Amino acid sequence: MLNKLADLIEELTEFYSELNAIEARKRSVLITLDLNKLNEFEHKEQPFVLRARGLEAQRKELCNNLGYKDKNLEDVVKEIIYKTEEEKQKITNAYSELKEIILNFHQTMEENNKIIKSYNEHLESYANKLNNATANNLDVIL
Repeated sequence: MLNKLADLIEELTEFYSELNAIEARKRSVLITLDLNKLNEFEHKEQPFVLRARGLEAQRKELCNNLGYKDKNLEDVVKEIIYKTEEEKQKITNAYSELKEIILNFHQTMEENNKIIKSYNEHLESYANKLNNATANNLDVIL
């Protein structure tokens, strides 16, 4: 059962590494506001959403089978009773790597979201100015 836990942690690490790489590449597309490439990224990310759901279901099932229902992976890694020190070290190291990658992924997503928010604010401001200018011109004409 612990081998399955180690395998799942490894799979999650690979998954979030791939997803983080996509998010990092997306940043340059966001900065240049290349909408066609942004759409390409959206299509690339769809399979990841489905895969994330599957991995989360695996995690929940495995945690339940280990007797850690409703616990997150970090709690399970901390609380589980290991057969050997080597086994404990392998799983805790793998989890540490996973945690670091997930934190990097979240940071990358936050940076991308800030760029998107900034664009939205600029576009909204521009639209308001355009609407005001148009309304003023129409008042003069009509």
